[in-house]
Amino acid sequence: MKWNFSTNPITKEQTSYIKGVGILLIVLHNFLHWVGPNPGENEFDFAVSRGNALLNQLVEMPTEFLNILFSYFGHFGVQLFIFMSGYGLALSFMNFKGSNLQYIKSRITKIYPTFLIGIFVLLVYLAYTRGGFPNMDWWTQMSYKLLMINNWMPDEALSINGPWWFYSLIFQLYLLFPFVFYCIKRWNSAGFIVMSVASYALIFSTFQPLMHSKLYIMANAPGHIPEFALGIFLALNPKIRINIWFIVLSVIAFIWGNIHFSGFPFTFLAISLLMFALFQRIFKRRKNALTQTHYLVFYGNLSMYLFAVHGFFRPQIIGLIQGGPWWIKLFYALVFLLITTGVALSARSLHSSINNLIFNTKNQLTHLVARDKIAHFIQRYRLGESLKLLARFFIISILSVAILRVAMMLYTSMDNSSANIDFLHLYYGLLRDLLVCARWFVLLIIPAFLFGIWSKVATKIFLYSTTLPLIVLTGILSYFFLKNQVPLEKFELTEIAFSTISSLWGFLFIGLGLISFLVWPRNKTVPAFTSFILLITIVVAGFTPKPWYINPPKTKFQSEKLYYQAVNYAVHFVDHALEEYALREEKLEYSRALSLIKEDFPQFGASDLEFPLVHNHQPNDTLRSFFEARLSQPNFVFILIPEICTEYSGLAANALSVTPFLDSIARKGLYWPNCLALTTEITHSLPTIFSSVLSGGDFMAARSDMPNHTSLMTIAESFRYKSSVFFGGDAEHNGMLHYLARNKTILPLTNRNPNVEAEAKNEFGYLGWHDLELIERRLENNWKTDSAPFIDIYVTSSSKFPYTYPDKEKWQTLLRQHLINKGIGESTISSNLEYLTSLFFTDYAMRKLYEAYSKRSDYKNTIFIVTGSSHYNATDSLPAIKKNLVPLIIHAPPNLRYNNHHRSFVRGQI
Repeated sequence: MKWNFSTNPITKEQTSYIKGVGILLIVLHNFLHWVGPNPGENEFDFAVSRGNALLNQLVEMPTEFLNILFSYFGHFGVQLFIFMSGYGLALSFMNFKGSNLQYIKSRITKIYPTFLIGIFVLLVYLAYTRGGFPNMDWWTQMSYKLLMINNWMPDEALSINGPWWFYSLIFQLYLLFPFVFYCIKRWNSAGFIVMSVASYALIFSTFQPLMHSKLYIMANAPGHIPEFALGIFLALNPKIRINIWFIVLSVIAFIWGNIHFSGFPFTFLAISLLMFALFQRIFKRRKNALTQTHYLVFYGNLSMYLFAVHGFFRPQIIGLIQGGPWWIKLFYALVFLLITTGVALSARSLHSSINNLIFNTKNQLTHLVARDKIAHFIQRYRLGESLKLLARFFIISILSVAILRVAMMLYTSMDNSSANIDFLHLYYGLLRDLLVCARWFVLLIIPAFLFGIWSKVATKIFLYSTTLPLIVLTGILSYFFLKNQVPLEKFELTEIAFSTISSLWGFLFIGLGLISFLVWPRNKTVPAFTSFILLITIVVAGFTPKPWYINPPKTKFQSEKLYYQAVNYAVHFVDHALEEYALREEKLEYSRALSLIKEDFPQFGASDLEFPLVHNHQPNDTLRSFFEARLSQPNFVFILIPEICTEYSGLAANALSVTPFLDSIARKGLYWPNCLALTTEITHSLPTIFSSVLSGGDFMAARSDMPNHTSLMTIAESFRYKSSVFFGGDAEHNGMLHYLARNKTILPLTNRNPNVEAEAKNEFGYLGWHDLELIERRLENNWKTDSAPFIDIYVTSSSKFPYTYPDKEKWQTLLRQHLINKGIGESTISSNLEYLTSLFFTDYAMRKLYEAYSKRSDYKNTIFIVTGSSHYNATDSLPAIKKNLVPLIIHAPPNLRYNNHHRSFVRGQI
């Protein structure tokens, strides 16, 4: 046995080979981990359940092994790029003659254009699929990414396009590179060890605090310095002998890091060393076999562009997958790879064309000739003069509109009748005014150039005649709205002009616009600056007919008054005038309009003139394919657990899972980790879940006057089902008893007789029996096989504040032992001990209930459905959306063909 092996320098083709492996791992992982079954991945955070899910899914679904393995391990392709970045940077830096800052700048300018190309492709994709550009929030998030700071912004690392988190990471590593390189070059292996130890100390000390702030240390440079430093170390020591025990320790560290958090940060360095050793072995066997035509080398050379564009093409293709065998998922994954490869090739070609156009200086003669021809063309047709005039008018128009909006702010601050003015909305209105001006001048570019060919005077006349009306109209409409506070579309323009100009303030507003436009100083430095501004305007404003974000719909605002403060008046008025004109011109009969709807949407089945858009639409049966065809009129057992959230329960638990039994049936059934719980009240959960009634007290408070509605129980009753609800508390609370009566649902157990009334009216209100007592009473009372199919609904209460469960110290000790066995420290649960223990207790009670059903003769004809009855309502650091996410489990092992884990959001009704 060889106890060590020697390394060789990595060549250019070998570098592309390694990057090809890395990018294929990343692309397939990013696609397949959105397609079930998916055990999850320990990438930015850690959960023991993911490793357990990996093993369980491989055993239970061996044919899905490709999907499962890529989902769990594919993200480690990122480590190849981090490792190779350190390796490549070190090699090129040793031959670089400039300063550290110049070197960092050269590396950033290599990846930044690719990122910009990716953003451009995304904008084109969004414009095609959504019919317009994104909103302001999207651009704010994009600005974080362009500044490479999104990984240090809460909840921003994976925004817009998940894979792009890597750009911020690699940017940080570039900044740290000179220091890391110096330490390793100065102290060799000791420098590498010091860098790694410092990184791990930072990881372990900041991992949990940053997680509470919704930040990931493993998505930033400090979390990946060890593998980056390893690449630098091996580049500086290309021929080194590595002891086989390092490989053995790496294997042990990688395995340990997937079953316990204490080893999790070491998995990234371990896999980097293991993959490096594997590639060294491959390259020794295939010394001359790698060429530019090898498919992995090809993908390695394309990796920058493929990485930039592949992420946002996933949803369209994933939406085509509706379960199915493993080869269907693999087929769509390959289709996704081929499509994104084609887009990446186009992006590379676009990047190359831009570089050739701007930076290619090989043929100086060609450039001189081209430059002279362009200069002659610009001079001959006065394009330069036209551009200067257009830029000057553009700047003056923007300033004029800004002055009008500022005047509005001053006017409203002096006018007592406008005490409720919202200056933030007026500021939004100013931004929209500027955007309208920008888009207006985009449309004037070509006409201005055409008039410029005629004469400079013609260009001025054209710009005056097109720009002055915009300023005057803005002044008239601004003052009219402030003075009258009525919807602008209710009046004709002539009436608005008359009522506005008849006032001294109206003259002042219009005069402000005209004076600012006509007498603004013609500074000679303006045209050069404004030419640049005009170019940016073309890019930002674009040529789409009417992006929705210029004037959003009124429904986006709390009141009509705020809407009129925040919009651009000219666009609003003109849009309304055009709509009215179109209605007068078309004069389509109502029946004709209805026939057009039927022609365009025959599946709607519009039936009458009074309600033309009411239609009968049959939704897709998404669950039938998971069940055996022989299943007929099964029994249903619903278990509704309050405040159970996916942060602490289920296969997708981000922090830890304290429900081992529910997790075990989730692995064998259908599992959604992102079901929305729509209420905080247990008693409101029944109408919310089974009748699609929005959460709130009015519906339940109606009691005997409760509105007519349809529920799952009334539908099931027509098929001879008998529905029962088992609840350990006071069923009269919040009108729950009246709801059950209206839906022909019985309450076999009651907590309202003289013997137990005190329990229902304890110091905690209506919660009554704890979950285990409820189950025990259920097993004692009426536990028999009914002839008719049944629906049993269990509404538990122990996990609802104030967490009613017995022997609290005993159950807290059992929970601690459970978490120790899972490798989770006690500090993780200290702040939520009562709540987590109550969930752990409820999980045990549900195990007892499930075992009782499994002994019944009709067990094989029973479907179990578990979800949350209300969302998590405690005050901790969880974001609001995570408190509302509850698991949804459908379990029927004898009758399920296969299980599936879904990541998509679903509604809170069943």
